[in-house]
Order: sequence, then structure tokens, then C-alpha cells
Amino acid sequence: MFWVDEYGRSVRGPIGRYGGPRRLTTLAMVVVPTALMALVLLNPFSSTDSENSVPSLGPTAPVTHAPVVRSAKPARAERTPYYRSCAEVRAAGKAPLRRGEPGYSRALDPDGDGVACERGRS
Repeated sequence: MFWVDEYGRSVRGPIGRYGGPRRLTTLAMVVVPTALMALVLLNPFSSTDSENSVPSLGPTAPVTHAPVVRSAKPARAERTPYYRSCAEVRAAGKAPLRRGEPGYSRALDPDGDGVACERGRS
């Protein structure tokens, strides 16, 4: 030990008899970071070959996947209806149209409240 008290006895630190770290604490401060660095650098828990990382339980049947069926033409998206007047909207049975619904347009909503072709309006 490097530190001594006023009587010449060795002590554990500059503060006195109770000042320095215990031997077990010092050992832990060295061993734990060293073990963590070894785990990071050596990486024993991962493998580059995924087939060899899982133990085999015996012969298994080959995995078959369902065939991918592709159509010649992609499916067409439904067209959003376009109405020129509220009379067309009423004839289609869609009145009143609210903002965000298919067919709504600002031209059909003269007061701008978000509801087109309201009852009592043109």
C-alpha cells in the first residue's frame, strides 16, 4: 500500500483507513469492462451462416412456397365520379356530398361549408 497513517500503518487511501476502494471493488472495475469489451469484439453469439447457427432436429421436408400469380394487366383503379352540377349528383342519388367523399368539388359547394348540393341549394 502507498498510504500510511500517522502511526506508520498502511491504509487504503489518502482519506485514511476507510478511504480507498476495497480489493473486490477494484477487481470488479477491471474484470467487468474487460469482459464486455471481449463480448463486443469477439461477438460469440452471432454467426454469419444462419443455417449452421440452429441445431438440426432431424430431416425436414423442403419448404415450398405458393406460386406468384401475376395478371397480364394491372387492376384499374376506380375512377372518382365527376359531377358538373348538383342535378347530376341528385340523379346519381349521392346528394349531399361532404368534403373528402368521392365526387365532391369546391365548385359544387358555393358557401364553402364542406357540404355540396345541400337540400334547398342549387
